[in-house]
Amino acid sequence: MLLEVNADAALPLSLAASGTCPNVDSLMFAPVSESGATSFPVRLLSRTFAELTALSATFAVVYGFAAALLVYRSIGVHSAWVALRDAALTAGMVLFMVATSNLLSQAIVIDGLGRTLAKAFTALHSPTEFLLVTVVVMIVVGFILEGIPAILIAAPILLPIATRVGVDPLQYGIVLTMAVGIGVFLPPVGIGYYVACAIGEAPVNATMRPSYIYNAVLVLGLILVVLLPQITVWLPHVMGLN
Repeated sequence: MLLEVNADAALPLSLAASGTCPNVDSLMFAPVSESGATSFPVRLLSRTFAELTALSATFAVVYGFAAALLVYRSIGVHSAWVALRDAALTAGMVLFMVATSNLLSQAIVIDGLGRTLAKAFTALHSPTEFLLVTVVVMIVVGFILEGIPAILIAAPILLPIATRVGVDPLQYGIVLTMAVGIGVFLPPVGIGYYVACAIGEAPVNATMRPSYIYNAVLVLGLILVVLLPQITVWLPHVMGLN
């Protein structure tokens, strides 16, 4: 559901990058193209399956909780209450961070930052230079935003520029995903870092230094992928998946 909401919110990104903003009437009463009409059943079925998946996951959680509490009696009422309280606190923290990051992503789109970002990247002509700048920018973007909004904002703007510069789209997608993932788990602001600490019941201050070392190794691996594109594109190209 989060991906679906963010995808709907990211529909006017290309218009925002070009400096034009459609009005409400043009978005609501625009004619439906043939491709949009034919793709509607696919979108409807995908949403239906997504809702069924969410319902089945909810049922699995309730069933497992009831079985542990009433059948196997592996947990008591007090421990069950503590588990529910901790789960609610963790979920509330994560959802609050995701909500604020979504608000920030909408502000970035409305402010026209995508247009400025596109102009800055257009001045780059070397594929390696373009990828290295992408790594730095996307780590910072992932550091501030949640992963899905960061990719939905950056990918439609940067991917056409990357292909024009000569970067393989497969390699660029991998570099983009890795950079955003590093930023999401980068302390002291990355949302993934706090979620991992909450799940592992680890203190934030004590795990910050080891996390920096871990992320440094990830950055070195990402730079290796940038400098040696054969690592990511060799096998798919051999299999004919161009």
